[in-house]
Amino acid sequence: MPILADLHNHSCLSPCGSLDLSPAV
Repeated sequence: MPILADLHNHSCLSPCGSLDLSPAV
């Protein structure tokens, strides 16, 4: 199930990146 994995990764990257950028900026 590559689709599920892709969605899971994107979901984790979305919030992770936002949080990481929040403090960075």
